[in-house]
Amino acid sequence: PPRRADLTSPGETISKEENAKRSARVKSDYEPLARSAFAAYREGRMMDYRDMTCLRTRQMLSRPGVQAMLINDSNAWNKRDIRLTELDPPSSPLLLTFKASEKIEPNKTWHRPPQQLFVNVSLEIEDGKPCVTGFNEWSREIR
Repeated sequence: PPRRADLTSPGETISKEENAKRSARVKSDYEPLARSAFAAYREGRMMDYRDMTCLRTRQMLSRPGVQAMLINDSNAWNKRDIRLTELDPPSSPLLLTFKASEKIEPNKTWHRPPQQLFVNVSLEIEDGKPCVTGFNEWSREIR
């Protein structure tokens, strides 16, 4: 298997300079990959998405049952027209949190308070290069 590396250790304290350097690397190396992978996934371009994933994720994607589940998930995100907007300041280079927009149908959301949608993109480093391991969405009430 490819050599994996974590960029931070649990409880590690870093200087402001190192934090700025890591943030710049996230912006230049990891953010474009995360955005491209999410767009490919959302648009159902599974072969393009697969090429941006880590080995373990590619192995999982080769299973027929998983493929069908991911296509359903991809179609649902595409139907909702979820788009990544602004990248939140990263607390870890391997977990990027994006604010996201969604086409909301007013007749389906009248009963809940306004929500801000977020999408997390999980990454790993294999053989010195970033790769995607997956996504998850969450939201919080806008106050």
